[in-house]
Amino acid sequence: MKLQVLIVDDDERIRRSLRGFLESRTGWEVCGEAASGVAAVAKARELNPAVILMDFAMPEMDGLHAAKAIAEFLPRVPVVLHTMHDSAVLRDEAAKFGVRFVVAKGSPPTLILAAMESAVACASANESPLAAAEDAEQNDVDSVEPVSGGEDPPLGFSAPIQ
Repeated sequence: MKLQVLIVDDDERIRRSLRGFLESRTGWEVCGEAASGVAAVAKARELNPAVILMDFAMPEMDGLHAAKAIAEFLPRVPVVLHTMHDSAVLRDEAAKFGVRFVVAKGSPPTLILAAMESAVACASANESPLAAAEDAEQNDVDSVEPVSGGEDPPLGFSAPIQ
């Protein structure tokens, strides 16, 4: 069975690009797309994806509020926030809304995939993203690291939050 991914972004070009590299990954399938937070909530309810890659700034409802609404009926489905507004403040706020990871737009596909894989692994193991990042660090996996001290990550950094 393929890993079902819901892509949420108000820019069709970004959705198409994300779909292309996510579906090139063996065992992954984009089960749906949404262009707003409201549509994301409806699609998540309909499709029950394994993971959601969601933009922050969207019409009707932003990604944080959509993540919170989705968590009410799909609490174990991880949300990875994909945004050009990445900052320590946003990551702190995102954690309050149940977002597992924040990835900067423009990040290499390998970092986006690493964040999504880690989010799915954390949800499966019911552990925090920080614990998964610490395990990855001990095993010399350098694509996902914990964020500490409220610092902004380097550009393109895949940041786990809790």
